Amino acid sequence: MRGLYINIQNKEKIYSALSELEITHKEYTFPDKVSDNGIIIYDPQQWQTEPVYQDDDLFIAVYGWFVYKGYKNNLNQLAKDFILNGFDVFNDIEGGIFTFYFEYKERSYIVNDLFSLSMHFIKDDVQSYIVAPFPYFIENKKENEFFMSIINKQKYLFGNFTGYDNIKRLNPGSIYETPSSFFVYYRLDNFNKKNFSSEELVKDFKQYTKLWDYEGRIIPISGGLDSRFILANSEFKAGYCYGPSSSGDRKVADKFRWAVKHMTTFSLKDIVQPRKKQKELINEIFNGLRPDPQSGLFFAFKNVKSKNPDSVADYDGFLGDVLQRNIYITFGTKVGNFYKLFPKLFYLKINDNKIMRILRSRYLSLSEDEFRYLYNDFLVRTDSLQVTKLNKLKLYELFYGRGTRKIIHGGVTMKSQFFSVVPMFCFKSIFENLMSLDNLETVSHQSIVKIWKPIDNKFSKIKTDTGYTPSMAPIHARVAKLSNGFVRKVMIKEKSFSDELKEM
Repeated sequence: MRGLYINIQNKEKIYSALSELEITHKEYTFPDKVSDNGIIIYDPQQWQTEPVYQDDDLFIAVYGWFVYKGYKNNLNQLAKDFILNGFDVFNDIEGGIFTFYFEYKERSYIVNDLFSLSMHFIKDDVQSYIVAPFPYFIENKKENEFFMSIINKQKYLFGNFTGYDNIKRLNPGSIYETPSSFFVYYRLDNFNKKNFSSEELVKDFKQYTKLWDYEGRIIPISGGLDSRFILANSEFKAGYCYGPSSSGDRKVADKFRWAVKHMTTFSLKDIVQPRKKQKELINEIFNGLRPDPQSGLFFAFKNVKSKNPDSVADYDGFLGDVLQRNIYITFGTKVGNFYKLFPKLFYLKINDNKIMRILRSRYLSLSEDEFRYLYNDFLVRTDSLQVTKLNKLKLYELFYGRGTRKIIHGGVTMKSQFFSVVPMFCFKSIFENLMSLDNLETVSHQSIVKIWKPIDNKFSKIKTDTGYTPSMAPIHARVAKLSNGFVRKVMIKEKSFSDELKEM
């Protein structure tokens, strides 16, 4: 599958997967002068030239895409600046989904994007190291029963762990230097001291969207606010939505057909159904990461691509609900739902016990020993962060929990096999701007009004699939969301694309 491969022993596994899953790609093989054996399987619509820079002293290869000093895939400039300033150049990367390979002065490095959106894994032995986009492509794995138990219960892992002793996810925002060392190459700015600006937010959305040509832009339109906010701030040639025609997503998406030139909607039951061997292969590829990778999503994105072959950049709403509504600091028990209605009763005064309580409620399926392992990982990874307690929790769930250990596998990892995925909420300035919002206001829906203030009414006045609008009074929005969710799921038992996935 698409990605960066370093020192892979069984290359036939790569080509077999690309062939079986019918993934369009180009390949670049590292030259003999490079000390590591490397391959990049990349998107031919994203890179018209090979994604490589090389001179007498420096070799750089990159999987994915990045924005540097205002330009997309500005590789030559980054290379020249690297020679002058070293890895400090990555402070000026504004966003992207990428994994870089550097060889400079006889040392090699792997550089990972800030959120680990490119999702690569490393096996580091005494003799050598191996990098691949999935553990599946790495030989001699040693299964870890403890982590496999967590995967089967929780449906995903935390931290950088996998279901194998000797394979780890590349740490978000890190450089791996051979042999055997990690260090963070840049951190987010101190957003606690920033003031939120809706004007700057809109400006950034418009600016970053324009990095791809209009003809190549496509956007998934759902029943929520994330994709809608992206849609409201730019122009898109194509849009799509999938699931039952009666689902909330499809009903809301139909109201925005006018906003794109071409709209693709379909039920997952109506697409060409995958072969048994293809579904089994998807399951094998995700082994050690998820027990139920929902392989139907892969084939849904494949169907979208087949109907929109000229579309290059898919503008995904990944993490939009986290930043707009703070869903990673809430919990879904009966008590948690009560606090969603009356958030001041819980979130006005936050202490360490409440943080642990939220985490425990979000990981109810784990045993006490398993949860203790997770909580210790949380403490280690957030101890040095100069942010509020709630922001520590939110950042952990985003970087090391549900965000980039579960949700990413659908709309980013699988979709990247067909498009260059552009998660708009992950551009550094956009992320920092939204993170500067007050957590109590955000979980109370008060921040939604601020975020959507500059947005045209034709976007903001349409109700979401959960029955609220950005202009609603916060208490009314909270009540509408909870009550509407109960009615749809319990009383009328509305079918969603998730239900169709289970039947594929």
